[in-house]
Amino acid sequence: MNGIKKMMAGLTLCAALSASTLQAQDGAERKGLGRLWWSSVAAVVAGSALDAHSSWGRQELNPVLRGANGEFGMKAVAIKAAIAGGVVGAQYLMLRKNPGAARHAAIANFAMAGVFGGVAYYNHTNHRSFSSPAPAPRPAYLVAAPMAE
Repeated sequence: MNGIKKMMAGLTLCAALSASTLQAQDGAERKGLGRLWWSSVAAVVAGSALDAHSSWGRQELNPVLRGANGEFGMKAVAIKAAIAGGVVGAQYLMLRKNPGAARHAAIANFAMAGVFGGVAYYNHTNHRSFSSPAPAPRPAYLVAAPMAE
């Protein structure tokens, strides 16, 4: 299974778990937060997934997300998912106490989704390749000596 298929399988699993959690919640509780906020959560998840897809296998400039080989990989997807999930989870806990602030949280989520979408667009349209480091020179004992005729 290549990297893209693994990433898509992971995102599908996360979406399935999220959907089952949402269905298990009380309908009145979801209605209290409003459809606007839930729509903004979907936008954040979609924007983050698009951003991860557009960065997959490319050289990563962010040192936090950069893998051992300098590319965007599963470690970066996990970090991005944890950040997005942490923000949405914290909002959810805060909005349970103050459901009136759901509109403000939705605006923040849509803004965050817009940033993710903009980065994904930039990544997809940017065809610039990053230079790879030059290979190390071969030691003298490995260089073939010219054969005498």
